Amino acid sequence: MGFGQVLLRQHHITHSSFYARQFNQILNGMFIVVFLAGDIITLE
Repeated sequence: MGFGQVLLRQHHITHSSFYARQFNQILNGMFIVVFLAGDIITLE
């Protein structure tokens, strides 16, 4: 997906829902990292 397409889509989406989705993605990423780190720590 090109950068221009991303900008166009972002323009069509309302900012509130766009930021909400970004926030959810960040939270999910952090949860996965913590989960994996916990797994590694318990293995050692």
